[in-house]
Amino acid sequence: MVKLIKIIFYFLTFSYSLLAEDRIITEKELIAHSSQSSCWIKIDKNIYNITDYISIHQEKFKYNLTKWCGKDSTKSWVDKDGKKKGHSRKAKNLLKKYQIGTLDVN
Repeated sequence: MVKLIKIIFYFLTFSYSLLAEDRIITEKELIAHSSQSSCWIKIDKNIYNITDYISIHQEKFKYNLTKWCGKDSTKSWVDKDGKKKGHSRKAKNLLKKYQIGTLDVN
């Protein structure tokens, strides 16, 4: 039973990721989500809704992500804290959960 639940969970997670990649989000829409109560960020070409994760990150890592809401945070993602060190594989996998689309490049 536990194995079946895990399979269903991974299937749903994978399916959601595929749908998120299909959604196109404009720069104007990204900027509109620039607060702690509605926080979207851009990393590379992908858009993530991290609203529910802001408080978790603040408590666990003592770093407030709110300043990145509605903005391109690629540089800080790749070069965490200006120490020329990127985020972990675990963080990259977690980030996928929050992807809601890709930025409209037109």
